[in-house]
Amino acid sequence: MGLNLWSIILIASASQCIFLIFMFFSRESQNRSAKSVLLAILFVILIINVGNLWYAAYIYRLYPELAGISRGMLLLLGPLFYFYSQAILKPEFKLKWSLLIHFIPYFLVFLMFYGGGVPNSTANSQEMLDEFMEGRLPISNFSISRFIFYFLHLELYLFAILKTIRFSIKIENQRYLIPSSTRVKWVKKIVATFGLLAIIIVGITTGMIVTGFISAEGNFFLTIVLSALVYMIAYQAIFDFNKVAPDFSTKYNSLSASNSDLKKVLDEVISLFEREKPYTDSDISLKQLASSLNISPHILSSAINQELDKTFFELLREYRINEFIERANNPENSNLSIMGIAYGVGYNSKSSFNTAFKKETGSTPSEYLKKLNQ
Repeated sequence: MGLNLWSIILIASASQCIFLIFMFFSRESQNRSAKSVLLAILFVILIINVGNLWYAAYIYRLYPELAGISRGMLLLLGPLFYFYSQAILKPEFKLKWSLLIHFIPYFLVFLMFYGGGVPNSTANSQEMLDEFMEGRLPISNFSISRFIFYFLHLELYLFAILKTIRFSIKIENQRYLIPSSTRVKWVKKIVATFGLLAIIIVGITTGMIVTGFISAEGNFFLTIVLSALVYMIAYQAIFDFNKVAPDFSTKYNSLSASNSDLKKVLDEVISLFEREKPYTDSDISLKQLASSLNISPHILSSAINQELDKTFFELLREYRINEFIERANNPENSNLSIMGIAYGVGYNSKSSFNTAFKKETGSTPSEYLKKLNQ
């Protein structure tokens, strides 16, 4: 086994997949369909990473019969991401056995490879795999056809996801706890990843046609995109899990509060924030804040979403960062480090503080303070 940049990226990405799978299993979510599909996506990416690691770390020289275990699995990602977009944009979507029909293309490719339908598909000799790694493996008409099919299959589901987005925008006549605009923004990030995957597949196919050979370089670029997707999901899930698997059970229209009532609720929140600064408590939660105001968490969350177009966590971040800047500019705190002040405004870790600060101001804490002091 050899370590190189490709294998290191694969190990890191696979480890992140495993972490997220355990994380999602342990987290409760009322949107079980979105959670289940996301778990399936992470599992598929994990297997693809393991399959590529067999090449990148030259493990195939020890176990050549297991090389290519992830062949055709790109055909699973299109349907799964389509189901995921449906699960977070359409409240009526439910997982059904009939949806398995979308996976027929993958099963056909699987049978072709491992059922003897493709000549030499199971003869993973070390010589052939070495030629693949060195970019000297001659292409076949089947290889070109296979990647063209991957591209068309991916584009079909990309089109279906875009259609779901357009439908969601058109019918936004109900206000959910997490707005449709927030859901659509998240799905669009996934669409961007799909676009990159499609571009890479076109590049792999073009390279094969031009050179007459197939190499592992295309797999490396696929690894980069899929790894970026995994870390994008991880970032979103860690900082706001509800956006990854948003619930539909609570809608603004079903709340027992009018728009004027929500405005009053927000005024109370702002007054409390400015008067008692509860956001400096690192353990503050939506439920605790709602309890202190004698209202339900749903009404509090909808007031923040509808009146400010922000989530509860975004409001916390705004007030905490502003409080940090105010304290950092106070001469009485000159003996405190940046993290000393950050702990005082509600942050328990350096990484979460730096991430929040950059998201709010566009620069790191040290860069921002340096500009202020010039």
